[in-house]
Amino acid sequence: MNASCGIGEPKEFVCLAKLIRVFDRITKAIPISGRKKLKSAPRRELGRHLRENVIRELIDQIRPAGQSDRMTDKQHNVVQAATEAAEGTADLAGPQIPAASDSNGAAKDRRIEGGTGEACNPLFFTIEPADCRDFLPNIEANSVHLTVTDPPYFLEGLDNGWRNGRDGAPRATGSIGSLPVGMKFDPRQGVALQAFISQVGEGMMNAMKPGAFAVVFSQPRLAHRMAVGLEDAGFEIRDLYAWRFTRYAQSKAFTLNHFVDRMDRPKSERETIKNHMGGRKTPQLRPQFEAMILAQKPREGTFIENWTRHETGLIDTTERLNGKAPATVMTVEKPSRDWFNSHLTVKPLELVEHLIRLFSLPGQVVLDPFLGSGTTALAAKRAGRSCIGIEINDEYVDIAKRRLGESAS
Repeated sequence: MNASCGIGEPKEFVCLAKLIRVFDRITKAIPISGRKKLKSAPRRELGRHLRENVIRELIDQIRPAGQSDRMTDKQHNVVQAATEAAEGTADLAGPQIPAASDSNGAAKDRRIEGGTGEACNPLFFTIEPADCRDFLPNIEANSVHLTVTDPPYFLEGLDNGWRNGRDGAPRATGSIGSLPVGMKFDPRQGVALQAFISQVGEGMMNAMKPGAFAVVFSQPRLAHRMAVGLEDAGFEIRDLYAWRFTRYAQSKAFTLNHFVDRMDRPKSERETIKNHMGGRKTPQLRPQFEAMILAQKPREGTFIENWTRHETGLIDTTERLNGKAPATVMTVEKPSRDWFNSHLTVKPLELVEHLIRLFSLPGQVVLDPFLGSGTTALAAKRAGRSCIGIEINDEYVDIAKRRLGESAS
């Protein structure tokens, strides 16, 4: 336990509440007689017993030298407040993060008010309207516990040139690239993506704690470029996951008959060519998954040593998605969008929340350099984590703030 959360300080009961919640979760699953679960009354009693021992041990660890074994009134009040907070009968209040400043030096509040976390700091939700490459260096080094993000895929103009049918109208999260709008398959797409992700990855590396994970969505055929770009930035590639969906998956393969019809050849020859192709289409099967790359900032020491220092680098395999244990294939259908949400690649809130719970602890900080319409921030809020979101598109910044605001109400 960090001494900064010691008994007698303003935020110590938040740490106690975190401990209480953890032990309550443990006692809910303690088996008796082999497989039977404890009944609710004995479970509560055992929880109280464990809680009292944990609190007593904590106080023994940080009690000033010379103080008697009896808790002071102030310490007793702290324990009571922590217990009430853990049981949901009190709020874990605390200070908000400092406001940023605009170019004129005036205070500029980009926060979205939220609740508070289960660790020693209150929750905060920051949405920064900026190019992530410019803003990432401003984040305190080694302060982020997890990154979950969905970068542009550099496909068919999915870069800074992506348009929505109107000149100058950003269609999706902005990025950097030199590919013309509507470009189909081209090896330069992967090269541009790798260079871009390597640059963004360097900023992520600086902000993240040692051992922290990054879950990065990718179009399947460019996942290798995304992974190499992250490796170039210093990350270790730990695994490859698949987000599987079955609905709203439009087939992208198309026939070439209309091209044959425009060939300068006799009609009979054109018909022979089409018959020989037999209705075959371009090599694009109906998509039913997107790749998710699991990258990790190198640990400091062993798994245990890194966890002791930073509380990163390990996963919570007790988390469930659709009632199932965590696996490399995660099936969640594509979400329907709010009427005001114009973002075209919204990820499922359930999936992102599962990833956040799997790879971080309550009260920790989640980063999304490509926040889009705010799904990562909303999922972090639901999971009891803080979030730093960066988004270059002002329209999406407004949508993200609206989604977070509606979740609060």
